[in-house]
Amino acid sequence: MKRLRQEFGEQIRAVSQTLAQRFKFIDEFGVHVGMTRWHGRAVPGRRVVESPPGFSGTHYTVVATLGLTGIAVPWMF
Repeated sequence: MKRLRQEFGEQIRAVSQTLAQRFKFIDEFGVHVGMTRWHGRAVPGRRVVESPPGFSGTHYTVVATLGLTGIAVPWMF
C-alpha cells in the first residue's frame, strides 16, 4: 500500500508540473511615455499648488501572457 501511495504521488507531481508549465495568464496594463508625475512633493504642512504639464506623452495599452517561463506574446496598442 505504501508503494502504491508513493507511485501515485510521483504521478500527481509529474502531471501537475506539466500542467503548470502550460498555464498562461493574460495581463493588461497601460503605459505613458511622458513620465509625468500625478502627485507633487511639498514641505510638511504645505500644499502643492502647481499642476502637471498639459502633455503627458503618448499612451499605450500592453497585453501580454504570463507563465512560469516568463512573459510571452506582448502586444502594444
